[in-house]
This record gives sequence, C-alpha cells and structure tokens, in this order.
Amino acid sequence: MDASVYVDRTEGERTTLGEGLDRYLRQVVPTKTSPDQEKGRVLRWKQHPLAYRMMASLRGADFARYRDERAPPAKQKTRFGSYYS
Repeated sequence: MDASVYVDRTEGERTTLGEGLDRYLRQVVPTKTSPDQEKGRVLRWKQHPLAYRMMASLRGADFARYRDERAPPAKQKTRFGSYYS
C-alpha cells in the first residue's frame, strides 16, 4: 500500500495568483538586486487573465501557454536569408 501525503489546498483555493504576486512584491522584490526590473515583470503578470485565477486551479499548461503568448514569433529560416539581410 502506498503512503500518501495530505496537502492542504485551502489557502491556494482562496488566493488568486494576483494576490500572491502582491505578497511577492511586498516581501521579496525589495530584497532583489534589481527590484525595479523585477517589479516590472510582476506588474506585467498582474495584467494577464491568469492573475485572476485561484492558485490551486493553475496548472503547468497554463504557464506554458503564457510563455508561448509572450514569445516573439519564430523567424522563418531560409537557405539564402543571410545573404539578403
């Protein structure tokens, strides 16, 4: 029989990602070597619809989708592209 570990999810079910980011801004960002740059990243996150979701409902696929949305479009590789650019 496998031993399972109980994980209390109540805080994650009551807290949105945006609220977690606010806490991060208050407690962690001031300790960073570049707090202004980190603050900018967090504020961008807070503008995304994911910030309104409960933390317990977020999955890795949600963050992968966010990453893909923010990635620049891939450049098409051509055989002679370097000669004409």
